[in-house]
Amino acid sequence: MSEEKQKTIDFFISYNGADKAWAEWIAWQLEEERFTTILQAWDFRPGGNFVLKMQEASEKANRTIAVLSPKYLSAVYTQPEWAAAFRRDPKGTQGLLLPVMVHDCKRELAGLWPQIIYINLVGLSEQTARRALLEGVDRGRNKPKTPPTFPGTIQHHEIEEPHFPGRTGGVSSTNFPEEKSALSKLKLDKQFNPYKTRDEWIDYITSSLQEAIEGEASLDFYTDDAQGQRQIRILSNQKTVYSLDIHKDSMGGSRNDDGISFSYAEGRATFSSGFHASGNFKWDRQKEVVVLELLDMSLLSHLGGTKEYTKEEFLHALWDKIRSVIERAS
Repeated sequence: MSEEKQKTIDFFISYNGADKAWAEWIAWQLEEERFTTILQAWDFRPGGNFVLKMQEASEKANRTIAVLSPKYLSAVYTQPEWAAAFRRDPKGTQGLLLPVMVHDCKRELAGLWPQIIYINLVGLSEQTARRALLEGVDRGRNKPKTPPTFPGTIQHHEIEEPHFPGRTGGVSSTNFPEEKSALSKLKLDKQFNPYKTRDEWIDYITSSLQEAIEGEASLDFYTDDAQGQRQIRILSNQKTVYSLDIHKDSMGGSRNDDGISFSYAEGRATFSSGFHASGNFKWDRQKEVVVLELLDMSLLSHLGGTKEYTKEEFLHALWDKIRSVIERAS
């Protein structure tokens, strides 16, 4: 059987663990359009050989998507994954290596990366990002589906200037020193899926903590999913120094699935009841982002009270708490 016939997968998605949520979102969008993908989180099952699975994925997939972020570019183990696709298509004529930037890393692009055209999803809404992704993987021409406006039909007046193709809905003036600023956009309620948001937070927290722990030679990281919750253990010299249970509901046992709750302990513990923090997700109209409205009983603060966190803010607060426990234990 020829090498070409053996390639039955459309895309191998190469990513850093911190960008797992982005990699899964990309894979889902592609498979919705009947593409086939190989993704470590979905296809590398317990008992398999990680290195051999990576080699198989790079050989079996027709194209490789590199999920670009600062952490992806600085990681050592991701380099062979994208390099294999680059070697097969060094001129980029076949588009075998397709970078998709999900976090701004333009300044980190070095070596071969600046020469490769990438799909940029940074700062886009989900609908716009999906369209950009699907248009980017299409190897055909980027010809618009509707005809361009005929320039000869546009009537210009002295106080008007030609429409700038790079903007839509902007307000401009021919008087450059006193150019009008664009009108601020409306703050509208954001519709989001609480189940998806909850799982994205759990994966983001887990992968980020794992990456931080694996950077320390004296520490080990263990995680497991059991009965609707994520159990995290951080060990030093094979002894658990910190335990965290993340429950997929806003209060232990309430089954309010649009929220999340946490139980924790210094050292190993089994949590049968109770919780240390509980919260629900909501759309913050001012920040224009999904936030966790957390009722903190003792996880981050012994004072209690409610506080709003973005994913990044909560991760930093949680990591400060965990770090203080590890430092005391050592």
